[in-house]
Amino acid sequence: MLAVGDGGSAARGELERLRLLHRDATGRDGLERLVRRVARELGATAVLLDPRRRVLHAFPEEPPGPVLRSITAGVERMLTGGARSLAIDAGSERVWAFALGPEPASPVLVVVGEQAGSAAHGPFLDDALRLLRLCWENWAGRRRAGRLDRADRAVREAVLHMLMVGQQQAAHQTASALGHALPESVRVAVVEAASGIREVLAARLAEATRGRAWIVRCPVYSGHLIALVPADGRDDERVPFGELFSPSDRISVGASRTAHLHQVPAAYRQAFHALARARTGPRWQATFRPDTDLAAVVGCRGRRWAEGVLAPLTGHRPRRPQDPTAEELRATLRSWLAFHRHAARQLKIHRNTLAARIDKIEGLLGQDLHGLAGRAGTDLALRLLDAVGEEPADDDRWDDLGAILAASAVRAWANRFLRPLVQAPSGVLDTARVWIENGTHLESTAAVLGISVPAVRKRLHRAEEALERSLLRSPSACYDLHFAFRADAQRS
Repeated sequence: MLAVGDGGSAARGELERLRLLHRDATGRDGLERLVRRVARELGATAVLLDPRRRVLHAFPEEPPGPVLRSITAGVERMLTGGARSLAIDAGSERVWAFALGPEPASPVLVVVGEQAGSAAHGPFLDDALRLLRLCWENWAGRRRAGRLDRADRAVREAVLHMLMVGQQQAAHQTASALGHALPESVRVAVVEAASGIREVLAARLAEATRGRAWIVRCPVYSGHLIALVPADGRDDERVPFGELFSPSDRISVGASRTAHLHQVPAAYRQAFHALARARTGPRWQATFRPDTDLAAVVGCRGRRWAEGVLAPLTGHRPRRPQDPTAEELRATLRSWLAFHRHAARQLKIHRNTLAARIDKIEGLLGQDLHGLAGRAGTDLALRLLDAVGEEPADDDRWDDLGAILAASAVRAWANRFLRPLVQAPSGVLDTARVWIENGTHLESTAAVLGISVPAVRKRLHRAEEALERSLLRSPSACYDLHFAFRADAQRS
């Protein structure tokens, strides 16, 4: 029970100061608020130095340079000698330093002013130092956790990048360094959500898969989450983790079919196109339909043609050690074909470096990689090299692009691919055709059709809905659309 009179008033004052200290300590900026509280209570300047003796917080202002250097030198002498507090004179100022812990690398609270040494303020300083220590440990722990989380994210993104450019062995080794083994078969999913809930969805997915899913924040599209989920042996229309999300999350989920690790680039495209179907369809999730993919129809029968197209790149040997290797050029080519102008961001290289590499690749392959036809043919060749299946008999090989497009299976595919556009509202099919004929340039398409660019975009959005594939965002289905029109022209 508190005493009556002055003693009771003093006790209530101590309790109020302690309450205010605790209130400051529990705030988001607890360290800064506590430093301010000490300075105001003592009528002095308070400075918090981190373990490297840099000023973390100061109030009302940071001491002048000469005074601060004198303080820092005194603090080093104090900690070297094993003392936990020290009073020194820095010019005309009286300075008190208090280590927040027993370790030599502890942060230090510095108070410039006579009041710090007053016995009357001893209890207040003891309470403030204990709370500063707790706040520091919490703050430092969160910073360490943040650095670890950023490092983990960076490594996961690097592993996905390695898989996307065909470096499976390096991806396995890097993942193992994190203590995670990559599965041999996965389903790739692309989750599109507002950036504000992306972290919540990532945490939910990681927990539900017990950390088995390889989750990456997309480096190209800020609203996308990419997940490599171990295949469960099924390859049906159900998204493998669809039960984790609901329409109320306001998201869209596209998933690939089951794929081996070396097929991750193709699986990512599948998931990206399935996302277009999920975004515009009656459901919020979708799985890619392989019957719409030209590379899946051609399969291993076009491998010999693909190998011939890419042979100059595959066999390239750099003249100088600093020149890009064949593997680096191939990775650049994959990214360019998939993301085009976003490739530099995906590869994390300068756009001038990207342009120089594309020029080099064009020279090796003899292809115009800025034109749609050149990009489409090269992209198909790369996808066919990823095809899995039995080696076809010699009489079942398609040794050139003309033979591929003339094959009955490809003509039937083209008919299936274009049928939704034929059945779409008036103008959608013609707009898609003119858009392809003009190299996917919106302005040229609008000029030919005599309509505005926004009108072209609107019709192409309808084409995306009909095809259930992405056209305007990369990776785009414009390459398959290009070949569908060519094969259909041969059929007719």
